[in-house]
Amino acid sequence: MDFPSLFQRLRQRKLVQWTVAYLAGAVICLEGFEIVAEQFRWAMWVRQGATVALLFGLLVTLVLAWHHGERGRQKVSLGELVSVVLLLALAGTTVMILRSRSQPQVMMNTAGMSFSFHRDTPHERSVAVLPCTDMSQAGDQEYFAEGLADELTTRLGAIHDLRVAARTSAFSFKDSGEGIGTIAGVLNVRNVLECGVHKDGSQVRITANLVDAEEGFERWSASYDSDLGNILALQEEIALAIAEALEAELGGNERSRLATRGTENQEAYDLYLRGISFQWRQPWSPENQSRALDLFQAAVDADSTFAAAWALLATSYVAFGNFHAIAPEEAYSRAEVAANRAMALDEDLAYAHWALGWVKFAYHYDWEGGEEEFRRTIALAPNDFTGYHSLTFPLAVFGRLEEAKAAALEAISLDPLALWPRLGLREVLFKMGDFAGIIADAEASLAVEPNDLLSLLDLALARALAGASAEAISAAAKAESLAPDEPHVALLAATVFAMAGDEVAARDRLDRMETASEEGATNVSPGDLAVVYASLGDGDQAITLLNRSVDTYDSWAFSLNYPGFRPYWGDPRFGELLDRLGLPHDAYR
Repeated sequence: MDFPSLFQRLRQRKLVQWTVAYLAGAVICLEGFEIVAEQFRWAMWVRQGATVALLFGLLVTLVLAWHHGERGRQKVSLGELVSVVLLLALAGTTVMILRSRSQPQVMMNTAGMSFSFHRDTPHERSVAVLPCTDMSQAGDQEYFAEGLADELTTRLGAIHDLRVAARTSAFSFKDSGEGIGTIAGVLNVRNVLECGVHKDGSQVRITANLVDAEEGFERWSASYDSDLGNILALQEEIALAIAEALEAELGGNERSRLATRGTENQEAYDLYLRGISFQWRQPWSPENQSRALDLFQAAVDADSTFAAAWALLATSYVAFGNFHAIAPEEAYSRAEVAANRAMALDEDLAYAHWALGWVKFAYHYDWEGGEEEFRRTIALAPNDFTGYHSLTFPLAVFGRLEEAKAAALEAISLDPLALWPRLGLREVLFKMGDFAGIIADAEASLAVEPNDLLSLLDLALARALAGASAEAISAAAKAESLAPDEPHVALLAATVFAMAGDEVAARDRLDRMETASEEGATNVSPGDLAVVYASLGDGDQAITLLNRSVDTYDSWAFSLNYPGFRPYWGDPRFGELLDRLGLPHDAYR
């Protein structure tokens, strides 16, 4: 080959100039495209497809440059046309492959996915933030002290190089008297942060101690005096100091996210902390959640630019929709407004993505969009169980039950003493038909909290499905005694009686709840009614009610693979229901 001649031809045809110009333009295009894609939450395959298209565009540019780089002296040849057509066809095929791989229906390597949830964070970089002690003279700043600990947990939990015990589990040791070593052992962490808060008017003193529970020495300690107006900057300083003490590396934009101030309005921030104290208060109750919602609303009324308050307002509405505290359509629509407002102010708020994930999943039946938002939640808050717990639901609707189980187990590992991750696992185990696993888990939860209503209901249903009718009725009766007027409890108890063969008891509860629904009660779930009818063998009424569940955004719309509905999977009307929701028939056979 005559290399001097080749280089001369490359220079004449200006391939280098064309390449440099194209790459410069492509970089600008990608930056602009990414901004637009992020604003409109376009799917990942669209973003990947844009990159692929630009890469193939470079090849097309080189072909055109080779043939036309000398000021158009060459005519268009057949070879040129064939090359361009082939490159464009290959680019289109690649984009379609990316799109198909992004669809939940595609069979995935579930064994490999099972391990993708787990992060191998070194044990020496694990920490639990205990609730701060209120050291104020009046003793009336508990909400402020706990809010500070919660904020530190959130900030540290966003660092991928740390493993941070979840708030629910860490706060369960409040006033327990347990030693640091015991607490660290239960929470599976090496380090424990203790803090105290003394608030006097607008002045705050914070003391913090980071203790290595295994070695028994203090790794770091500090005392801070600040004005309330500087409290958010102080939280950033403390979080950075702890990360440095644990030798954690901050990647990407983690340092800038730690510096997020949220609001300079002290009234709004105080309302926000009070809202958190009610939202996390145990046991969970509609009354506490309603108070939290009101406080978050007051916070955004005080400062409409307070993104974190908008995000938690959205999560409150999601909870109300999931549990029929208000009509799901109203709850989810309000959650969508609040979540979008939060992300317009700060697109890196994990709870905003979490709330929007539930809106897409449970309100718009956008299964793929919901999954993407929950994965985004995990990316932004890798130490928070909520993303993993919620991810189990879109995975399960497509029959990806092993993946859903892996996500549920990771949620439990992050918050081992909390109720909600265990409920997520049991939801998956119901769909897998592992009734023994549900019974064992529910009994373990009840050994800690004998009056846990949701564990009693899971235990009753699992025992009934396993054929242990007497034990199932016993658990259902206890649940009813704890919440005699709760429709969800009454209808699941009716389901247990129906499976046990006591149709009279089942229909008595069913009739009462149907009457309440006809009289306008919004907390009677059509899906709960459907489960009772399915257990009584009335497929016609069960499928009618499941369609009503879809119409009213009832949570049973994404639990159609519950075992009680399995006898009706082959019914053509059930297939039509799956088509309405865009769900694959193969996962329901």
